[in-house]
Amino acid sequence: FQVEALAANHVDVLYSKRSYNKQKGSANENTPYDEVDIDFMHALSSIQFTAKTAANYGTTVIKLKNISLFGVNSKGNFAETIDESTPGTYNATPTWSAQDVLVDEANAYVYYDYPSGQTLSDAAWVMNGQANQTDLICLPQTLPANATIKVKYSINPPGDSTPEVDVTLPVKITGSWEPGKRYTYHLTLALDEIYFAPEVTDWTEEVSVVVPQI
Repeated sequence: FQVEALAANHVDVLYSKRSYNKQKGSANENTPYDEVDIDFMHALSSIQFTAKTAANYGTTVIKLKNISLFGVNSKGNFAETIDESTPGTYNATPTWSAQDVLVDEANAYVYYDYPSGQTLSDAAWVMNGQANQTDLICLPQTLPANATIKVKYSINPPGDSTPEVDVTLPVKITGSWEPGKRYTYHLTLALDEIYFAPEVTDWTEEVSVVVPQI
């Protein structure tokens, strides 16, 4: 599987849990069969961001203009890896292997893009679902050495004679992304640098499909 280059084209890859010991309904031919719930899990990783300023800078305005991600792998092989040695459980251990095809800076995944800029405050702005934002659904992986978040923002000091200044800063990220996890990077923008704190949660929006027992 290869993640699409454009964030707008990112898709969620799902795999199903194994259903077992399901019984059909009554022997009465007029009684419908029991239904079987099939739960689907996320094979990829969800990447999100929040943003705020490091302090209340008074009349100095900081506006967020762009967040993009590059230096990560975009292609890999997925295996559900079901252990069938214990028929009562059929536990799955989803794994990705043979990860390659690095995303370069020129083709970075763009999470947020608003050239006019979103004015930030010292209260965190939860960006997911906002205008000008696109969900990133990325390949689980051990992050390469050059995995980078690039943030563009403007600083507008007080006074009509002081021009707005655009600042573009890269932030290296480390660690790993796992299947079915959501990674939220909390960005804090200061006048000359960016701080970030990653948060990992379960990606719990599972999809459940009900089908007739056959």
